[in-house]
Amino acid sequence: MVDSYRLIGYENRSLNNKDFANDAKDAGEIGAGQTITAIYEVDLLDAQKDDTIAHFDFRYKKPNEEVSRLITHTINSPPLDFAKSSENMRFAASIAGFGLIMKQSQYKGKLNKQMVQDMGKNAVAFDPHDYRKEFLNLVKEWKE
Repeated sequence: MVDSYRLIGYENRSLNNKDFANDAKDAGEIGAGQTITAIYEVDLLDAQKDDTIAHFDFRYKKPNEEVSRLITHTINSPPLDFAKSSENMRFAASIAGFGLIMKQSQYKGKLNKQMVQDMGKNAVAFDPHDYRKEFLNLVKEWKE
């Protein structure tokens, strides 16, 4: 159901498919207790309601272990409307979008500063340290 995809922001961490299960290959590390957000740009073919959209495979090692473990996640329905996605997703998308604009990425498409602000401004309900508001202020003050 996927025509094409790309992982945004990890261009320097590409890994050949044959190396995915090779624990000797370095694909980047996430420390114990850390989290990351991976954002994919996905071009879908015409999806039906019950079609499997994608399978994501992840590998990880527990501390002090030498052999990685596989986690597979399947997405079984067409994506939701972006406006209905979680605040965390909308805010992460605004950050990724700002990065694309600042890098003058060929992938930014029609994305602009106002679109970045619009994505982020409705995703600040939980912001106990005002980091999200600070980010949006930086975007507002940024001179293109």
